[in-house]
Amino acid sequence: MGFFANQDAARRQTWRLIILFITAVAATIAAVDIAVHIILELTKNVFLHVAPSFKLYAILSGVVLAIIAFFTLLEISRLWGGGEAVALELGGRQLSSFTADPGELRLINVVEEMAVASGTALPQLFVMDSEAGINAFAAGFSPNAAAIAVSRGALDQLNRDELQGVIGHEFSHILNGDMRLNVRLMAVLGGILGLYVLGKDIVHILSKLRHPLIYLWTSPIILPGFLLGFALIAIGSVGLLFARLIKASVSRQREFLADASSVQFTRNPDGIGGALAKIAGSKGASLIAHPHAETVSHMFFSEALKTRQSGAMATHPSVSERLEKIYGKPVALSSLIARSVKLAGAQQAAASSSFAGEFAAESRAGGSQIADAPSHHPAQVRVAAVADAVGTASTKHMDYAVALLKSIPQDLREKCRTPQGAKLGVYGLILDVVGASKEAQLQVLKEAGEDADAAFATAATIQALDKAARLPLIALVTPVLKTLPEADRLQLLSLVGKLIESDRRVTLEEFVLSALLNSALGPRAGRWVPAKYHSLEPLAEDIRLVLSLFAHASGRDSHKAFEHGVRELGLSPAPTLLEVRRVSLASVTSALERLNQLAPLQRPRLVKALAQSALADGKLILAEAELLRAICATIDSPLPPFLESGAETLAPKKVRAKPTVATERA
Repeated sequence: MGFFANQDAARRQTWRLIILFITAVAATIAAVDIAVHIILELTKNVFLHVAPSFKLYAILSGVVLAIIAFFTLLEISRLWGGGEAVALELGGRQLSSFTADPGELRLINVVEEMAVASGTALPQLFVMDSEAGINAFAAGFSPNAAAIAVSRGALDQLNRDELQGVIGHEFSHILNGDMRLNVRLMAVLGGILGLYVLGKDIVHILSKLRHPLIYLWTSPIILPGFLLGFALIAIGSVGLLFARLIKASVSRQREFLADASSVQFTRNPDGIGGALAKIAGSKGASLIAHPHAETVSHMFFSEALKTRQSGAMATHPSVSERLEKIYGKPVALSSLIARSVKLAGAQQAAASSSFAGEFAAESRAGGSQIADAPSHHPAQVRVAAVADAVGTASTKHMDYAVALLKSIPQDLREKCRTPQGAKLGVYGLILDVVGASKEAQLQVLKEAGEDADAAFATAATIQALDKAARLPLIALVTPVLKTLPEADRLQLLSLVGKLIESDRRVTLEEFVLSALLNSALGPRAGRWVPAKYHSLEPLAEDIRLVLSLFAHASGRDSHKAFEHGVRELGLSPAPTLLEVRRVSLASVTSALERLNQLAPLQRPRLVKALAQSALADGKLILAEAELLRAICATIDSPLPPFLESGAETLAPKKVRAKPTVATERA
């Protein structure tokens, strides 16, 4: 299955989850009614004189529903912040880019490489310091707003290849729609387990009523109260059973898919295989000590519960099953562990002794030209290859990403790891260092109270880079900017808009930057986006606007480019090309927000139409490729840096001119 099919399958799993949730709620209500009936029968001649009736059980059912709804809504409110909220709830510490810890630096490096290789936004990173087991999870509502949390045990015990294998597994969850499904499952589990928690609280409170006077005053409710509390615990155990069955039914097959994707990303089965072997070779090596582990165990890389489940109750396949799928045959754990130990020793010996070893050795290559980068001439590519490449990454993508990141000077990367430095990096991608708009931009920065001299100095450094490094640089700064308060993020976006509009035109590079920043930092960033549109027809005007953008951006025959895109869509009546003055930054941004509500299986048609428009002349230059990638990213359809289909390759190319998208203020 491809990216869009996996996204659709994950969304359809939501309906299955709803059905299972309703079944669990119905079973819980029935269990409550039965338990109350038994309590009434046992106590009718002692304390209580309540006769069973339909009205009584209807009231009880309503109370149970209210309790489950309350706990479900409570969990939803906690999870509304997306992946960051989940990571923080589980005791995660947001990773600082200035860390001196070698394991944390290695994690940053691995995630940056994989994000650039897959074309996704760089996830926010968290470390669960109190967790000694080898584990990790990814959470969030979209590929552009993901968070990855890694246990301290994973950082300390895994070598680089194994850590890369685990991160590749988590990136599969990011790309295949599993994160959103898993977060919804957390909300469902919070509701189902609510009665169990309530029962424990009742027993705990009643057990504190030990004073004779208090006991005398409350004695008529002590016995029924204890019976009710223990009954709720028992009933909650029914909910617990359903919760584990739901988790297992939803997550097991997704784990096999994520393992396979990890091998595809890295072409190294020993990476994820070695991590799994270490977990299997050490008792309790992946367990999570957090009290909320029960509601989130399905999200982790491996089994997280102290009470391991097996068979139909297990949230993850067994390690032996997973290893057999990875290697295509049964493998001996001892041989995998021995290879892991040998590789770890070789990596440690090769690492530099200064500035966190391996990370510094890799990063000190900064400032060089891109190693093994594709040649800078227009690429020949098939439209079908563009849609097929969405949500994928290969070893060539990984190699290219490593080389591309090395081409960014280390001092610039370090500067962009602070909020102020990240803002300067954004300004540096916009500012006209020697052009006619420099004075106007200088005035905008001064009015905003920004350090204009530092901004222009940073701009000079950035604009000396290879043009292919621009999108990766945006990916590096956005996680840092996400740590700013919402008011500061919106102020930054406003200032970016003023800088772009200072010369009363929007270039292609400026549009790419604005689109990606709005997607990552805007008021709707990270929020759940429903699949509102199940056909392209209601979005015809938005598609017309975006296709017109591509057509005018080609700088050649705009009518031909537009017609190629329209022909791919087959819309009736066929839309017509908009005048360039009507293709403004604000209008395209609004259109993209609506297009992001398109159902997954309808998105390949849109991506192919965009590719047809960009490839109307049979070539794809860097400016067009980056525009295509930026728009695909904003509609949660990430494209890797270059695409392959047989012998045909699409790669970032240099472009000599900066074509104008719009000629008037948005």
